Amino acid sequence: ENIRKHREYALEQALEQDDTSLSEDELDEKDVKAIRAKSLGSSSA
Repeated sequence: ENIRKHREYALEQALEQDDTSLSEDELDEKDVKAIRAKSLGSSSA
């Protein structure tokens, strides 16, 4: 249970930091696209 809470917390932190190191399977597709857009910049979005 602690691991699950840790994963959820890590996911929240990753989304806040636009961290793309998490596998796409752990992220919602929309979140992945949003993170990619921010990471790559609007020019390549």
